[in-house]
Amino acid sequence: MNLHTMSMAVNHFSGSIPQEIGSLRPLTQLALNHNDLTGPIPISIGNLTSLVDIYLFNNALFGHIPLEIGKLEKLSAFHLYRNQLSRNIPGEIGSLAKLVILELSSNHLHGNIPREIVKLSNLEVVDLGNNSLYGAIPAFIGSLTNLSSIYLCRNNLHIPREIGNLRNLSILQLQRNQPFGNVAGEIGNLEKLSSLMFHFNQHSGNIPREIGNLEKLNSLLLQDN
Repeated sequence: MNLHTMSMAVNHFSGSIPQEIGSLRPLTQLALNHNDLTGPIPISIGNLTSLVDIYLFNNALFGHIPLEIGKLEKLSAFHLYRNQLSRNIPGEIGSLAKLVILELSSNHLHGNIPREIVKLSNLEVVDLGNNSLYGAIPAFIGSLTNLSSIYLCRNNLHIPREIGNLRNLSILQLQRNQPFGNVAGEIGNLEKLSSLMFHFNQHSGNIPREIGNLEKLNSLLLQDN
C-alpha cells in the first residue's frame, strides 16, 4: 500500500493502535487524534521512517513512549499531549534532529528532562506541561536558540540562568512549579518575550529588575508566590 497520509481524527474509535500500522512504510502523516484509543503506542511505529507529522493527542494511550521513536529521523511535529503516558521521556528523542514541535503535556511523565534534547537544534515549541517532571530545567536548554515557546507548567522544575540565551523566545510558561527558587536576572535578555507566567510557584527572593528590559512583554503573571 502506497499510503502517505492517514487521518482518522475526531471520531469515536476505540481499542488499541494495531502493530500492523508499522507496515505502512511510505506514511508521512499519521493523525489519530481526538478519539478514544487506549493501550500502548506500538513499537512498530519505528518502521515508519518517512513520518513527518504525528498527531496522537486527546486519546487515552498509556504505557511509555517507545524507544523506537528515535528511528523517525524525518519527524518535524510530535503531538502526544492529553494521554496517559508514563515513565521517563526517552533519550532516543534526541535522534529527531528535524523536530520543530514537541508536545507531550498532560500525561503522567516523570523524571528529568533528558539531556539528549540538546541535539534538537531546530526545536521551536516544547510543551511538557502538566506532568511530574522534576529537578532543574537543564542548563543546556540555553543552546536551543530557535525556541520560541516553552510550556513547562505544573511540574517540579526550576529555571537556569542559561534561559537568557534564548533570544527568540516569545512565550515562557512555568507556573505551578514547586519548589521554584529564584527568577534569574538573565530573563531580562529575552527581548522578544511577550508572555511570562510564573504564578502559583514558591518563588523566593526579589523580582529581578531586568524584567523591566522586556519591552514586548504584554502578559506578566506572578501572583500567589
